[in-house]
Amino acid sequence: MKKIFTLLMLCACFNIHAQENSVDSIAALDNSEYSFDVPSDNPDTHETYCLILGVSTNFFGMGDKVNVQVDFGEKTSAWKGGNENFLVDDAGKRIKFNSMIDAMNYLAKFGWKFMDAYAISIGNKRVYHWLMKKNIAYGEDASEGIKQKRDFDKNKDKEKKDKVKSQDSDNGQFDSIYQ
Repeated sequence: MKKIFTLLMLCACFNIHAQENSVDSIAALDNSEYSFDVPSDNPDTHETYCLILGVSTNFFGMGDKVNVQVDFGEKTSAWKGGNENFLVDDAGKRIKFNSMIDAMNYLAKFGWKFMDAYAISIGNKRVYHWLMKKNIAYGEDASEGIKQKRDFDKNKDKEKKDKVKSQDSDNGQFDSIYQ
């Protein structure tokens, strides 16, 4: 009993604080390095970010290509299962990169710079997450020059509609009042 009483008396003597929450400490945090204003050399530009998501295509250690998706923070369709963010060539075929460095070099051609990376394993596949940044002018498209599956599909649909519209107008099926 004496041991418990002595222990309680020792604890009561110490001034224990788990957290300190004062106005001064909050004001100091506001003026610290954790500012959300991103400095830029040009006041007409701002930093924007993208995430490169790379999934290894190896099957039990065979093959070493990487399927790459780029997330610019745009709205994606749940119906397409995320397949619209894959990078494609001019023919609309998915680009497979040799490595994440190959994908980073591809994006570097468009002015993107590496910031941070981490990888996780899902089953026997590696999933790489690389954060990139780029200074762009206000109103400029961050994905300028980079072709994704969604862009290819939109352009393909637009071309089809334009072709049908031009064929219909050539056949004289529509009155010019409605065009």
